[in-house]
Amino acid sequence: MIDCVLWDFGDTLADERFLMAPLDGFPDWPSVVRQQIFDGALGQDWFVGKANMDDVVRQLSTILGADAATIHDHMIGCCRRISFFERPMDAARSSHLAQAIVTINSDIFSDHVVSNYRLDQCFDPIVTSWQDASLDKSDLCDIAMRRLGLADRGRALLIDNKADNVAGWRARGGIAYHFTGNAEFSNAPPEPFS
Repeated sequence: MIDCVLWDFGDTLADERFLMAPLDGFPDWPSVVRQQIFDGALGQDWFVGKANMDDVVRQLSTILGADAATIHDHMIGCCRRISFFERPMDAARSSHLAQAIVTINSDIFSDHVVSNYRLDQCFDPIVTSWQDASLDKSDLCDIAMRRLGLADRGRALLIDNKADNVAGWRARGGIAYHFTGNAEFSNAPPEPFS
């Protein structure tokens, strides 16, 4: 019996590369975003709330030699062009179970992605690493469960694209499904969606 579903966001509900969309006139944009945000210290600080979007915009502006307003507007635009995976989103929207998002993400996610796509109408709570100052997915799952008023990890299903997050939640006694793609989810969904 499952009481709730804890969804990862990036590469589980949606394509996590949305901030890497090309910026006109700056061909290095995708590689700089990868190095600074996804692989670098700036991104790590951003994902735990030690930096905010303004800090990131300033840093990217300095590196690229681009106007800060241009970068800011581009990043907001990226948040409006996210590609969602159809089957997981349909499953979340149609489920009778409590649905939460647990994500390693920054203030741009909370300020622009959640509101633009009205994610809070389907997922409550939405637990983010930047607000809760943790990069540990299992800790974020525990936070989501507390906010849902639930205590039994054995009745909470995490759906995540990263095997280490799946293993970590299982090690705490939770149930987990390793998301490997939209087609695979359609063909072999986890128990509450099958």
